[in-house]
Amino acid sequence: MLVLTDQSRREAARSAAQWYAVMTHAGAAAILLALILLSAHSGGQTFADIEATPASVGRGARDDIRVGPARFWLQGRGGALARLAAKAHAEAPGPASALMSGAMVNLGIYGIILVGNELLGGGPVWWWLLVSLLGVVSALYGALYAATSSDLKRLLAYSTTDNMGLVLIALGASGLFGAVGRPTTAAIAMVAALLLLINHSVFKGALFLAAGAVQAATGTRDLDRLGGLMRRMP
Repeated sequence: MLVLTDQSRREAARSAAQWYAVMTHAGAAAILLALILLSAHSGGQTFADIEATPASVGRGARDDIRVGPARFWLQGRGGALARLAAKAHAEAPGPASALMSGAMVNLGIYGIILVGNELLGGGPVWWWLLVSLLGVVSALYGALYAATSSDLKRLLAYSTTDNMGLVLIALGASGLFGAVGRPTTAAIAMVAALLLLINHSVFKGALFLAAGAVQAATGTRDLDRLGGLMRRMP
């Protein structure tokens, strides 16, 4: 609904909103399945029940819980769905784009920390290596597309993919150090991930608001046509 605000007549906005709805519901289904598996093995549906009995969740179930949402992240942040997400962020009004890139994507990182660190009590080395690998894919994918985009808001959206990749790399490093018995280094890496997450929320929200102001004043997001803004928007 936010994507369609003020732009419901534009075909690009309608297409972006439809695909974004499909993508977010698919992600929600993966998360719901993981939570069902967790509650089934712990005998309770509250986070307190699940956290109190992590050992009751079998190794195979823990792997399924970890890999399911991770596979969706890989598809969503390192493949065709990343382009759809960038399209949705670009088509939404400036304030909605700021909310989506500055706040909504952070919930995915929060979910990984909550499930991986708290509910499952950490994880094996291979899992944290996978998290870091997903981060590398996201960072490279987002950086390459941002560098070649001439659409101002789409560039910022791909930058979000890039920055979330960097957060995942730090998060994976934190879990890896924790798994090999280096808690101090793990804590430092976790603080780095959270600081980057907060920093990204602040500057990306501000950039999307500024991009929305430029689009409203000039009627375009094409960087090749936005020269001379000092004179056009003093």
